[in-house]
Amino acid sequence: MLKDTVASLIFIRITILLLQSIGPSCLAWTIWNAWRSYTGSHDRVSTLWRVHYAYIAAEAAVYVFFLWYRRYLQREAVHPPLRSRTDREALFHKVCGEIDNIESFLSGWFRGAKIEEIGRGELRRFLDWAFWEGRATDIDAQELDGYVYQVEAMLDHPLAVGSGSAKSLRLTIDPINMQPRCLLWYGLMILIDTIAALRLHSNGFVHYRTGLGGPWI
Repeated sequence: MLKDTVASLIFIRITILLLQSIGPSCLAWTIWNAWRSYTGSHDRVSTLWRVHYAYIAAEAAVYVFFLWYRRYLQREAVHPPLRSRTDREALFHKVCGEIDNIESFLSGWFRGAKIEEIGRGELRRFLDWAFWEGRATDIDAQELDGYVYQVEAMLDHPLAVGSGSAKSLRLTIDPINMQPRCLLWYGLMILIDTIAALRLHSNGFVHYRTGLGGPWI
């Protein structure tokens, strides 16, 4: 493992940047090479270079799939019909009854933030998503505010006025942040996992997995 130093952080960031640049670079090169072939200016190449071209084309294809899939995942979610107020209140109290530590619960839904960083306005947005899927209207304002006050009662103190610095997770509304991964990255991960598995096996460890007939030896 790398040490927790500025130099290590810079090295990791540069490595990530280089790996993420492989896909766009290969796509640009593939388009340029295809244009050269179309115009008849492509030179004859050896078998080794053909393998190299095939790898670059594969990286480009993976990156194109990533671009499409990222766009596909950003489509608007299809939410179920809104619950009635009675059902929402019953669900709210059921959820509250299952929470052992309200501060830890809220911190998890607010990206690890501290309670003092969570504002009443952002909690209201979170509860709007949790019980209305983000579709609460002015008619629901009194009910929504009631849930906010009940959460504050569980905390034994009011939250900060305003939105605060913490941002909640609203899984079906928030955009999905994705970063590209190249074939080289996946290949390195497979290689590292394989080496680790072989070393564990050579030291007497047994790999147990479900659904494939027992241990792998």
